[in-house]
Amino acid sequence: MSVVRTPLDGVVRDAAGQPLTESVRVGVIPATRGGPPLRGPSTYVISDRDGTWRFEGLPPGRYYVGTNLFESPDDTPYRPYWHATAGRPAEPAVVAVSHDRPVHLELRIGPRFERTSLRGVVVDDAGAPVVHASVVLTDADSGRDYLFAAFAGEDGRFSVPAFRGRRYRIAALAPVGTAAGGPLPQSARQDAAEDSEIRIVMPRPAGR
Repeated sequence: MSVVRTPLDGVVRDAAGQPLTESVRVGVIPATRGGPPLRGPSTYVISDRDGTWRFEGLPPGRYYVGTNLFESPDDTPYRPYWHATAGRPAEPAVVAVSHDRPVHLELRIGPRFERTSLRGVVVDDAGAPVVHASVVLTDADSGRDYLFAAFAGEDGRFSVPAFRGRRYRIAALAPVGTAAGGPLPQSARQDAAEDSEIRIVMPRPAGR
């Protein structure tokens, strides 16, 4: 496969139009014919502290380009931004990369994710609190294996940091066993002020 040297570079700017001094991920995804960008891992580079970025080599082709595309927001807590088609801001532009056509793009970042927390309690199947259970949160939208963790207190209660508007899976781990939840229902993705409680039931080992 032929590869071009530095065919694609540019700068990331903040909401005020200034070069972004915080490093973020700039990703490319092969463009599909007649459809939106496919969800999945992107090839990415990290922008420098002056907002500049460059791909040292890409196969010639057609790409969608953006910042923080499908990644978990814990590293760079911004919503995805797609380099858009001129006059159609909701439509990602197709960027053609070839040997004889270097491309320089100015990208932006999406709005910053708002931090919140998910609160709840870990109990055994008799309803008693599980003391000091480890509570692990993973980001279901990105598929990242690990995101945040916390410990339940003496009363089995926990509070795990999270980002508003994301889908999560949550699991509790302790010497007495493991309980794992599936994707949390929408009612459990709330602002912490809404005070919905997540209840994780951890089965006790047989014979106890």
